[in-house]
Amino acid sequence: MLRSLVGSEMCIRDRRTYCVETYFVIMETSDRIHPNALFQVAAWVMGEYGFLTKKVSRAMMIDRLCDMLERVACPITKGWVITSIMKLVAHHGSLPDNVEDLIVKLKDSESVSLQQRCYECLELAKMPPLMKVALPLDGCCEEIDVDPSMSFLDDIVHEALANGAKPYEKKEVRLGGNNVEEGLRTDAYKNTRVDVVDEDELNADKFEGDDEVKLIVKDGAKRWGAKNLQEEAGVDKPMEDVQDTTEEAAGNNNGENTEEHVDPMAVGGPMKPTKNEKFMNDIFGGDGTKKKKKRK
Repeated sequence: MLRSLVGSEMCIRDRRTYCVETYFVIMETSDRIHPNALFQVAAWVMGEYGFLTKKVSRAMMIDRLCDMLERVACPITKGWVITSIMKLVAHHGSLPDNVEDLIVKLKDSESVSLQQRCYECLELAKMPPLMKVALPLDGCCEEIDVDPSMSFLDDIVHEALANGAKPYEKKEVRLGGNNVEEGLRTDAYKNTRVDVVDEDELNADKFEGDDEVKLIVKDGAKRWGAKNLQEEAGVDKPMEDVQDTTEEAAGNNNGENTEEHVDPMAVGGPMKPTKNEKFMNDIFGGDGTKKKKKRK
């Protein structure tokens, strides 16, 4: 039907060749920014029908696709370009060194799909005959018969069972006929770190203690004296006992005060002079005044 609408097979071939050469020229300028859709279409056309043109060699086509691979940032578009490179390399003979270096750099990408394409390219490049069969020329229009039962694997399955492998069981049989819950199972990825508190385990009752918190203050009704200096490291008293102590101290002040006030500086007798005081006494004669020399 497509041939009847477009024309003869030769006309279709000429149109495909024209598209390959046109996209090759468009992708030549590296300073222009193109959308990802254009990169994907250009990569697919050059990879699928690049063998038709006689103006551009396959080596030049592969180098142009490598330039595109370095220019694009989208991992999906990179996957399109790598697939096109694989198609050209399959019939080129071997994997060039510059292509291998790019594939090795991208095989550790965060994109799983891009990783898979890179590993497939590296493994198929080790087996050129298999790579040529897996990626045939003009293979996009081939009709492939799909075998849903995959009977071609029966020999491998029988050999594995003969060697002691267990036969495959459906999920319902493995679970004993229990109903399987649909949806994502996130329990396996639950955080089990010790320093992280699970919000399901938060309970206000766990943070309530039996001991009542009381404010502890020291008695401030003290005066200077030897007795008070000795009691500096006294016992702390609760807040409820401070009021009684304050009232008792106030009653003693209203009555007769029989305690004699003692100067703390005078406790223990006269204090010894310090080194500075001795030095000043030696210079100024002990009384802090210079002696006047008598003139003859």
